Amino acid sequence: MKKILSLFILAALLLSFASCAGTTDTADESTDVDTTETTEVISDTAGEAVANDKFVYKHVIIFGLDGMGAFHTKADTPNIDKLFGDAALTDVAKTGNPFGTGPCWMFAFTGVAYEEGLVLTQNPADDTPKINEKYAKANKMYPTIFAMTNQKYPDAKIASFATWKPMNDYVIGDQGNIHKEFLDWSDLKLKTRAVEYIKSDKPTLLFLHFDSVDGKGHSDGYQSDAYFEQLTIVDGYLGEVYDAVVEAGIADETLFILATDHGGIGTLHGSQNVPEVSTITLGFKGKTISNIKDFDMNIRDIAPVVAYALDLEPSSKWVSAKIPEGLFSDME
Repeated sequence: MKKILSLFILAALLLSFASCAGTTDTADESTDVDTTETTEVISDTAGEAVANDKFVYKHVIIFGLDGMGAFHTKADTPNIDKLFGDAALTDVAKTGNPFGTGPCWMFAFTGVAYEEGLVLTQNPADDTPKINEKYAKANKMYPTIFAMTNQKYPDAKIASFATWKPMNDYVIGDQGNIHKEFLDWSDLKLKTRAVEYIKSDKPTLLFLHFDSVDGKGHSDGYQSDAYFEQLTIVDGYLGEVYDAVVEAGIADETLFILATDHGGIGTLHGSQNVPEVSTITLGFKGKTISNIKDFDMNIRDIAPVVAYALDLEPSSKWVSAKIPEGLFSDME
């Protein structure tokens, strides 16, 4: 009887040990699976967060003030001062050579310099077919920010309003679905139309080319009283355009760019490589734009800045064009 009882107790002990061992194994396996899955989820979530860290703008508006150079520092320009005082503004940027309106804006739109293949030396005009052919060829060889935006966003509203007729006809050219308007050589009409268009259409990319300041430079002299007075007037237009962006409810999603193509000395600018001609002001205001001043930049760098803002694929034609260091706060 004692022998049977001993065997029974031994069996019970063995069964209890096996049960405990089985529980331990199951718990270890369960812990391994749970830990791995949790790690993967955290890793994936972190990856998405990193990927989504970049802020993509829905709108870019370029306020093109022809012939301003870096002379706003000597004029009464309260809107430029206010809008870009806490944003990015440089008065020591450089434009391209040659210093004509057509070539310089082409450098800005394509991100390509003269010495890198964009060989344009003169302005286009209705009575210069050979020069115009060079612009048409350049537009085919080097994609502009307008064509790049149209390629990625086929349904996007892209527009150019100009008061210098050759701008839309030859410089912007016919790359993709670009809405172009010529405003009868009147910056006032351009401002009024731009305000309407921004409120009604909320464009993805809009270029506004104001030409009256450059006109005063040619007629009365760069840095003349008449020149500075006109600069103050157009500065007022800039303020009204910005107010329209705010009223349209898209200011937080808009990159606002202040750009010019060249300055001038006397009443000329085209071939004169002097600081008064080659030094320009460029400004940027937006949700992820840093508050930096007098940073190094070239006019051709406008193209990669727009591309980054709108999340466009960089052009294979860019050789030296780059985004200024520290311009975007979300850029590594």
